[in-house]
Formats: sequence, C-alpha cells, structure tokens
Amino acid sequence: MEYDLQALNIKYAMDAFGGPIWSMAASPSGSQLLVGCEDGSVKLFQITPDKIQFERNFDRQKSRILSLSWHPSGTHIAAGSIDYISVFDVKSGSAVHKMIVDRQYMGVSKRKCIVWGVAFLSDGTIISVDSAGKVQFWDSAT
Repeated sequence: MEYDLQALNIKYAMDAFGGPIWSMAASPSGSQLLVGCEDGSVKLFQITPDKIQFERNFDRQKSRILSLSWHPSGTHIAAGSIDYISVFDVKSGSAVHKMIVDRQYMGVSKRKCIVWGVAFLSDGTIISVDSAGKVQFWDSAT
C-alpha cells in the first residue's frame, strides 16, 4: 500500500503475489523497491511518481525471504532467509552466491537459524544478524 501523507489515506494498494511480505528495501537511487515474500520469492518493483509497478521476479529460494539489502552500487542484493544468505545479480535476477549460516549457539546446534537482518557494504562485505545471536561478516565474492 502507498499512503498519501497529505490526505492521510491509502493512495492505492497492490498484491505482491508471493504471500505475506517479510521484507522490503528501496534501491540506492530510490527508483526501485525489493520485496521479500513468504514463498521464497524476491520481487522487483519500479517506483514512479504515480504508482509502484511490478517489474520482475528473481530466482525463487527454498524458504521465506526475511531480510534484504542493496549493494550501494545497485548491482547486487543480499537476501537473508532460514539457514542461508543469497546474493543476487540485479540485472539477471539470478542467485550468484549462497552462504550457509552457522546454526550453533553456545556450542549447541539449533534446528533452524533465521537471518533477521543483512547489510551490504560498498566493499562487498555482507553483515548478517541471526536467531543464534550472531553477527557475521561475509565476503560476497567468495
């Protein structure tokens, strides 16, 4: 939904067609919007002055997309899910890297590790925070 902040009402609404939306991130230029959905899809929308318009889907992942972050250049995104982080090429919409997170917490293996947040830095480093209480730094190139 987009809200008109002057009139304090809904300007328009649209469906993401991926079930509940878990995460959203605007591009560095502010002209595009990523949406992470329950069905494992990442959807790209174009933002115009009049509306938000669906552009395309990225490669679907195994589980819901809980966190998203754009690389500052706008060429790649990081998507946090359950047990892994995916890196996508924005131009192709394809996953180019997948990083499996460590499930251990205090020496005990947990069933699932939820990646609640990701941040993509300009040098290619991805920072993740997860349900195991860990902050991890990843090299997205390797």
